[in-house]
Amino acid sequence: ILKINLRDGFHGYAHVSTDPCIIFYDGRFKTEISVNEIIKLKVLFILSVSNYAIKDGIWPVIGRSGLNDEQLKKPYMFKQDPISGQLSIYHSDFAETNYERAATVEECEDLERMAIWDHNHVEDRLNDHYENKPNVWVSQLALKR
Repeated sequence: ILKINLRDGFHGYAHVSTDPCIIFYDGRFKTEISVNEIIKLKVLFILSVSNYAIKDGIWPVIGRSGLNDEQLKKPYMFKQDPISGQLSIYHSDFAETNYERAATVEECEDLERMAIWDHNHVEDRLNDHYENKPNVWVSQLALKR
């Protein structure tokens, strides 16, 4: 379980899942809560994140908790060719085809784009979420129609 410092003295929590995925919980706090309370929070999103945020102690490990089968599953993500706009879904289910299969816009609408996020971009996204502001990184990675 990780603690993520946010603006104005707030912090949030995340859970390391299957590498490189991290589960981000929905909640912004000024006081500490227990690991048992953290793991009961609603999941806000799951992202692939560069591991140096953890290795360098930027997001300190504050506890441990097992993951259930659902949390251990890597999420489906979409990819979009920047020139042709062609879409694919990226997931280990498609290992035999380089982890991708062709997809429609409808299949990709509710998925995260396949990207490895830096810690500061995740922090921006969390802060913007709690401040009800659009996030530049989410906008840049959004599905292009």
